[in-house]
Amino acid sequence: MGNNALENVLKKVRETGTANKVMEKMMKEALTKEELKEVPLSGLKENPYQPRIEIKSEEVQELANSIQENGLLQPILVARFGKEYYIIAGHRRVEAHKLLGKENIKARIMRKIDDKTLASISLIENLQREDLDIIETAIAIKRYKDEFNKTLDEIGKELGKTKSWISRMLSVLSLPQEIIDDIKNNKSTSDVDSLNLINSMSKFDKKFRTRNFCPECQDIGDFQGWLYKNFLKNGRDWLRETIDKLKKQTKPKEVKDVEYKFTKNGATIKINKKLSDEDKQLLEELIKDLLEQIKS
Repeated sequence: MGNNALENVLKKVRETGTANKVMEKMMKEALTKEELKEVPLSGLKENPYQPRIEIKSEEVQELANSIQENGLLQPILVARFGKEYYIIAGHRRVEAHKLLGKENIKARIMRKIDDKTLASISLIENLQREDLDIIETAIAIKRYKDEFNKTLDEIGKELGKTKSWISRMLSVLSLPQEIIDDIKNNKSTSDVDSLNLINSMSKFDKKFRTRNFCPECQDIGDFQGWLYKNFLKNGRDWLRETIDKLKKQTKPKEVKDVEYKFTKNGATIKINKKLSDEDKQLLEELIKDLLEQIKS
């Protein structure tokens, strides 16, 4: 298999079961339509479905140093549309070549693939290499879902993930922007479950006593930010314990549909439900019948 990036991805797909048969067939078909050649850097286009949001300059510099010393160990993977080449895998390798002042780069070229295949392979390739942070992953999945009208079940099957995992990943995008920015800029955490716990606080309203925990917090967004910062400092267990305490403190009183109270002189029945006129009439008739049976 050599240095073929797509072959490596396909191999992992088979070994780990991270894609269904339809996805494997699609990747096999794409694999048979490629060739290896040098392509000009000036002819490369950004992949519109590229999941990675940004590439750090220090990463590019390190890679450039390695390429300068050892050469390019693995060709980039591109898709050809007409006379244009779109990068599927190898953005850092491209930037490193530019930094070294090179004009061409060795690439494996895939032909005759549609947008859906391009988006799918780009997402899978990056996920297999664990090359994305959780925000990049979530954004890529959301775009794939929206642009191709995919259900969570369909995406889960194609990526070899559960529907629950896809849902939890997407919910990360509902966090306050300051938390999203911190994850993007600092790669501060990949703990999706803990981020979902923090996100669940958005359902709390002003009646909940968050200020008992964070006096300086003005709203739920501030409280989520406070939870996030302390979670990074104190860990998952601290986060779970704090949220459990909050929920116990603010747990609303359970209201039953019907309440009974019996005394020596009789009984009281309280119905905690809105009744229509028909319901009221029916209830009156039932009570009358009941009283008649008691008398008899």
